[in-house]
Amino acid sequence: MTWWPLGGYRRPVASVASVVGFLGLVGVAYALAPTRVARPPAYVARLGAGAAEVRVSGRVRFVMNRDAPATLLPDSAPPRRGHGARLLFYEGRAAQPAGREVLVVDSAGQLLRFDPTLRVERLGLDLGSRRIVSAVQGVTGGLWAVDAGGQVLRLDEEGGVLEEQTTPFAYPSLAGDPASDAAWVVRSPRQFDFGFAPGPSPIAVRVDSAAATSGRSVGNAIEPEHALLRTLANAGHLVVAGDTLFFAPFIRDEIVAFGPAGDTLWVATRGLPQSTVEPRFEIADKRPVIDYHPVNLGLTRGLDGHLYVLSTPGFTMSASRLDVFAVETGLLLRSVALATPTPTLAADAEGRVFALDPVRLLGGTPAAERPLAPEVELPLLDGGRVALRDLRGCC
Repeated sequence: MTWWPLGGYRRPVASVASVVGFLGLVGVAYALAPTRVARPPAYVARLGAGAAEVRVSGRVRFVMNRDAPATLLPDSAPPRRGHGARLLFYEGRAAQPAGREVLVVDSAGQLLRFDPTLRVERLGLDLGSRRIVSAVQGVTGGLWAVDAGGQVLRLDEEGGVLEEQTTPFAYPSLAGDPASDAAWVVRSPRQFDFGFAPGPSPIAVRVDSAAATSGRSVGNAIEPEHALLRTLANAGHLVVAGDTLFFAPFIRDEIVAFGPAGDTLWVATRGLPQSTVEPRFEIADKRPVIDYHPVNLGLTRGLDGHLYVLSTPGFTMSASRLDVFAVETGLLLRSVALATPTPTLAADAEGRVFALDPVRLLGGTPAAERPLAPEVELPLLDGGRVALRDLRGCC
């Protein structure tokens, strides 16, 4: 909106046109002011939803969640001023918590940091020709990153490379440890290798500085019949919450919780038909193809402490679904179908989900916090002056 200067008055008397114009400005200001309307509920109960089926085998809790008891109602309006929210996914990529902020790497390898008001800071890391594909932040500063070649890098706060490490995985993906400066790696769901590594292999491995490497690992990798597909069979997403790790396999309908000793606490499923129990090579049109379908597209944790899982809704990649799980039990709490496979979502501490426009999100200051109009003053008939600020709250 362009504001034109007021002028052309030959004496300090407000004409009818000037008063009308001033009232018009007042009207515009009120029209632009954010209207305080009651937001719809964050979610509603789903009638007829079936109860989860729970069985216990040994010390492991298996939870079959066929229906969510509630349907999420994503809010298309951004969070209100002063009402904190955490970014969950940016264009389908899970955000990594970094204290009160989150980090996310976009499709171009740009590292973005979002604060609780969803303001963004672009971290200009100078790594030469290296492109970052995954990154997390340490508790006391500094970064862990993985480049497109699969190399794990420990960086200082300015992006300088402190050390490089290799892991058991050709293409790792990072998860931050909120209790330390260490990080965890899993097999990336975005890059695969088809090498053969005999012997047992874990699901996730902890990485630390070279002087303090613990070598801790959790889980046991699946050994598919077609051994060259081990990476694909065990690729996935990881979230670290205290001494518990949560793993969402890329091609299987599972969410797995691992305890401090690496023991499995619970396994949650949803009965999704596209789940691939074991990937296989097949021949189609005289060419080898891999028989699998993506399931879990991303995993993160919200301010409410719950797990947020972005998945495919079926045998399609043109849409997605968002599921919310309780970390203690593996129960599916809420769910919603989304029209895009790459949504940009945030959630507040009450569990309200916000569906955001990524372009506007990168624009800087949220619309609700931008100034409504410049200060304007006009002369009065009695020789005084009136300002726009003097009329706020008068009607």
